[in-house]
Amino acid sequence: MRGLLVLVAVGLGQAKVVLGASEDTQALLYLSKYGYIETRDGTGALLSQEGVQKQVKKAVRDFQAFAGLNQTGELDPLTVELMGTPRCGVHDIVGHGATAKRRKMRYVLQGSRWGVSHLTYRVTRYPGAVPERLSKRDVDETIAKSFSLWQEATGLTFEFRPSGTVHIEIRFEKYEHGDGDPFDGPGGTLAHAYFPQYGGDIHVDDTEYWTITSYRGTNMLQTLTHELGHSLGLSHSDVREAIMAPFYRGWNPFMKLTEDDIRAIQSLYGQKRATKTPPKTQRTQPSRPTLGGGSRINNNNINNICVNPNIDAIVKTGNGNSYIFRGDSYWKLTADSVAPGYPRKIAQDWPGLPSSLDAAFTWTKTKATYFFKAGQYWKFEDMRPSPGYPKAMSRGFPRSEEHTSELQSP
Repeated sequence: MRGLLVLVAVGLGQAKVVLGASEDTQALLYLSKYGYIETRDGTGALLSQEGVQKQVKKAVRDFQAFAGLNQTGELDPLTVELMGTPRCGVHDIVGHGATAKRRKMRYVLQGSRWGVSHLTYRVTRYPGAVPERLSKRDVDETIAKSFSLWQEATGLTFEFRPSGTVHIEIRFEKYEHGDGDPFDGPGGTLAHAYFPQYGGDIHVDDTEYWTITSYRGTNMLQTLTHELGHSLGLSHSDVREAIMAPFYRGWNPFMKLTEDDIRAIQSLYGQKRATKTPPKTQRTQPSRPTLGGGSRINNNNINNICVNPNIDAIVKTGNGNSYIFRGDSYWKLTADSVAPGYPRKIAQDWPGLPSSLDAAFTWTKTKATYFFKAGQYWKFEDMRPSPGYPKAMSRGFPRSEEHTSELQSP
C-alpha cells in the first residue's frame, strides 16, 4: 500500500481526510463511513505514514472478510471495484466484535426491535421525477411489495396510511436533507434507514434513476426491501446473495428473501402464523392447445436445444460448466447431452442477467464470465453476479478487465 501522511479530523462519526494519495484516502473515507474504522467523537489525530498504513490495512482486511474477498489487506482491483459499487448507507459494522470472522451467524441483529406486531407506514415525500417516469401508484405498489416480502416471512403485519402518525416514514431526498448524513448524488449511497430504536424511518436518494421492471437504472424494490430490513432491526449480512447484503446487485424479476434473511427476521419476530383456508374445490384440468392438424404441441421439441439449435450465446464458466443461452432460457451441458431439469429461466439462476443476450465469454486469467447485450455488459463469478453491473461498453473495460479473449458467441 502506498505511503501517505494524512490529517484525520474525527467528529460526530465522520472522518475528513485533508491530505493524501487519492486511492488510499478514498479507501480511508469509505472504511470509516461504513464502520470498519472506529472513530471517537470530538477528537482529532495526526497519523503518521506507518500509523495510517497499519490502520487502513486492518480495516481493508475486515472489509474483505465481510465481502467474501481474499483477505490480503491490500487495495487490489476487486476490492477497489467493490468499494465503488452503489450500496446502502448504513454501517456494515455496528458496534464492537461484529466482523464476519468473529460472528457465529451470518446475519446480524442490530439490537433493537419493534414492540408491536402491526406497523403502519406512509410516504411523506415522493420522487421528484415521478411525473416523467413513475406514477405515484407505481411507487406505492412497489413499497407495498417490499413490506409484503417481510410480512410473508414473519408474524408482522403492515398497513399503509396516507396521513397521520405512523411507525415508519419514507422520504425521497437529495443531498443534505436534515439528518446529518447527506446523500452523494447518483451512484454511491442509494438509501439509508434507521433502526427501530431510532424511529425506523427510511430515506432514499432522489438523484438516482429509479426503475421498477428494467435492467436500466436502480431497482426500487431491491433497495426498499433492504432498507426496510434495517427499519425492522437487521444489520448487514455478509452472505452476498442475501437481501441484507449491503451492495446493489441489479434487477431480479424473481427477487425474494434468502434463507439468511428469513432466519434473521424470524429470530426477532417469530414465524408467520398459519391461517386456516377453506378447502379448494376440485377443478377439471383444461386440455392442452392443439395445432392445426389436431396434434398436441410438443413442449419437449420447443425446449429441445438439439431440435431447435438457434442460440444467443454459449460459454464455459470458470468452474468448468458449459451453458447455452436462448431467449429467456438457458441449458446446462454435460459431456454428451443436456443436463436433466433444463431448460431453466435465466432470471431464476443468474440474478440481474437479461434475456436475449448478444454474446458471452470467460476470461481465463480471472475466471470471470462477461455477458453482453445492447451496449452493456455484466460480470459473473460462475453464476454469482459481481456488484456494480451492468456497465456501458462505451466506457470500456477497467484495467483489470482489459486484454480479454475472443467473445464466445454463435
